[in-house]
Amino acid sequence: MNTQNTPVHMRLWHHEFWLMSLANFLMNMSVTMLIPTMPLWLLSSERFSILEVSVVMGVYSIGLFSLGIFCSYLVQRYRRNVVCLFCVFMLSLLHISLYYVNDAHSEWIELRLLLVLRLLIGALFSLAQMVLMSTLVIDCSESFHRTEANYASSWFGRFALSLGPVLGLVLYYRHGFGFDSVAIASALCSIMSFVLIRLVSFPFKAPDEDIPKCSLDRFLLPVSWPLSLNLLLVSIPVGILMTTVFFIEFYTIMMAGFLLAIIAQRVVFVNAEPASEAVCGIISLLVALLLRLFVPTLPAAVMIAPVALGFAIGIVCSRFQLYFIKMSRHCQRGTSQSTFFLSWEFGLSIGLALGYCLSVFYAIPHLNIIVAICLCLIATIMYLAFTHKWYLGHKNR
Repeated sequence: MNTQNTPVHMRLWHHEFWLMSLANFLMNMSVTMLIPTMPLWLLSSERFSILEVSVVMGVYSIGLFSLGIFCSYLVQRYRRNVVCLFCVFMLSLLHISLYYVNDAHSEWIELRLLLVLRLLIGALFSLAQMVLMSTLVIDCSESFHRTEANYASSWFGRFALSLGPVLGLVLYYRHGFGFDSVAIASALCSIMSFVLIRLVSFPFKAPDEDIPKCSLDRFLLPVSWPLSLNLLLVSIPVGILMTTVFFIEFYTIMMAGFLLAIIAQRVVFVNAEPASEAVCGIISLLVALLLRLFVPTLPAAVMIAPVALGFAIGIVCSRFQLYFIKMSRHCQRGTSQSTFFLSWEFGLSIGLALGYCLSVFYAIPHLNIIVAICLCLIATIMYLAFTHKWYLGHKNR
């Protein structure tokens, strides 16, 4: 299967799969709601500096990798759904903690607490995602539906990248630039995700003997490093771009780009050369960045830029996700999905931190967008000159 036109099987969309996909959507919503609203809150209400905001947003990327090495041990030592439920429940408590931090009114306490909370949010969200996407979604699908299951359930997480900021910004602006309602909504999304996962019954599996406490299983697939690096070069510019937009309309229109990407995969790229999808997606991201750089207030650009961004994310993520699956050997599907998730999420969080950090240099206007454009060009060159040929020579499926 060289195209991303994965077949649609109605038997996949059973009750349990819907619950898992919606749980994934709500869990991602709880985190993506904070992407535009937390910096606004810290800059306007708490008087944090831009560099402090950059550090707070960036420390999340460290948390992403902090628990993954224990994922295989935890899943086998304890029931896999219990591990996921525990992480999601703790995630809801962390979001509630943001509500109380907002009421502390002490920058000395807030900065340190926020660093710890963002680190823990990254760690628990990452572990919950790795268990959910690499184990639970696969376990509730037939073996011949698993590629389609990974593909379809991941789209629910991508939708949250648009709808999460929309809901967060609506709550933030409607409540007089208040972050309290955003923190509560994030916690509620996590709780609803917890309930949905709890409704699915997973049979008990006897753990393997002599389980190592630290393992790359279900965590990282080292052989796929070129794919991870190339995906990083795409996701970092996406994160940078998201540091420049704080209005509801942008993220709302971005959803149209996601829908356009789904249609294009089923119609335009159904029999196209595999390399065309990734290149087209990166070029679409480059278009969005150029529009934000040169004509950010032009009415046509205001409409086209978010559509181009959504289309780019949908096309590139879908194509690279399939690449990661095809790089995996037997029983490594879950590991490939965790690696894909970490590569994308790590780049996005680094982009958020880098975007705010570069905005400090006012001597060079739009330096953050310029850096993002350069990274996009490097990503295109790397993909065409090396990554695609390397992938064709090393894939296992």
